[in-house]
Amino acid sequence: MQVSYFPKASALPWNFELLYCLVRVTRSPLLKLGPVKESIRKEMLRLRSLQAEEERIRKSLAIQKKIFELAEMAASGHVLIYLSLSFEVRTDVILEKLREMGKTVYVPIVESGRRGEMLISRLPATDLLEYEKGPLGILQPIRKSWDIVGPDAIDFVLMPGLAFDLMGGRIGFGAGYYDRMLAKHRSHIKRVGIAFDFQIIDSVPQSDTDIPVEIIVTESRTIRCKT
Repeated sequence: MQVSYFPKASALPWNFELLYCLVRVTRSPLLKLGPVKESIRKEMLRLRSLQAEEERIRKSLAIQKKIFELAEMAASGHVLIYLSLSFEVRTDVILEKLREMGKTVYVPIVESGRRGEMLISRLPATDLLEYEKGPLGILQPIRKSWDIVGPDAIDFVLMPGLAFDLMGGRIGFGAGYYDRMLAKHRSHIKRVGIAFDFQIIDSVPQSDTDIPVEIIVTESRTIRCKT
């Protein structure tokens, strides 16, 4: 028997019940994906904002524990990790644990004037860097401390997302930075999404340029995606 981890449509708020029906048919070429993705983004942002800080920290610690139980993490040496925004799964503790394990850690860089392109900067073994908000409001090292490398340098990436499904489908903020970076390099990079349980939905609308994740880690589950 196939089990759905998405709540029944009848249990959803009216706006998300409509989205549920739309997402079920988004692989049809007759339906444009953009408006559906944007509606899902708005609903997930709303749900994330409802979490108390204490709950977000507790869940983030549970996710951290599961990440370091992955055999793929143990086998990796060069990890790209995002610096979390408010309401996201916290990654600060994960980053410090990676350093303690002796792994080389990298963070995404977005540069003004290079729309759609994500750079990758290697962090030093000890965090003596200064950080600032980049063009998208996400923390990144100040420019003078950038140590830019190519995607070939990494073998594991922890990816943020607003929604995921069991096939590895992912909805981010819509800029496509990770998709473009992984398009030519995904064969050697283990792709792991991290999210809260409520961000796993029945089906995520995907286009040909969307790159799925292979594993999703939430506070209660480690999902091996059916890619």
